[in-house]
Amino acid sequence: MADTQLLLWNSSTRESAPLPHADFNELHSSFGLRYDATSDGYKILKLNITNYPKQWIEILTLKSGSCRKISCLPTVICPTTGCKLEIYPYPNKIVDPMVYVHAAFHWLGYLFRRKYYVVSFDISNEVFGVVPLLEDMFVGVDQGLPDSGLSLLDGMLCFHITAKDDSMGMFKLWAMKDYDVKESWIVLFTIQVDYLAIAKPKYRFPDGDVLLYSRGDPTSRFKTSDLHISDIQRKIWILAS
Repeated sequence: MADTQLLLWNSSTRESAPLPHADFNELHSSFGLRYDATSDGYKILKLNITNYPKQWIEILTLKSGSCRKISCLPTVICPTTGCKLEIYPYPNKIVDPMVYVHAAFHWLGYLFRRKYYVVSFDISNEVFGVVPLLEDMFVGVDQGLPDSGLSLLDGMLCFHITAKDDSMGMFKLWAMKDYDVKESWIVLFTIQVDYLAIAKPKYRFPDGDVLLYSRGDPTSRFKTSDLHISDIQRKIWILAS
């Protein structure tokens, strides 16, 4: 969308500033804004998540007003061939902002062999990293890409998945208690419904209750009588757009 102009809005001062023009569609992009102590200024990380195979990252530096493209993607080594394989941004049904934790932006990536990763990017050093997921996070998920994503709850990196589990719809939320420690992933709760529902975790209350966001009429996606929650001590609050 060549005629699109993005603005950075400061809700406190009610001031806005135009951002440098980018090369790809903003409607299919994920953004992250953070202060970079190395350059003493704010940077915006922009990730294209749909334009395969021309996917790339752009870094917008607000201090200089410049925009720079990073054409490479993070890679992993194939254990059988020893070749480098690129990790592509995961095409979520609902585009979410990137998660910022432990001085890096995070997003969900995948390989075409149905292998999933959490990708990290340090905006100061511009270094990619990979945060491990568990294999059983995807056990029982049938063919096709499920709806998955990342969030930040109570300072913990979280992973959620909505998929078909046998004849039921399933929503499961995981949390990484110790950052970058694969064995520290725990299941916060699992919801099963009679049909597939798409939701995003937004907030975790001090008592353990979780606020979920669901697009559209919540009664058409979740019904209290239909919910089968693995931990009955927790309440699930649903916010609709």
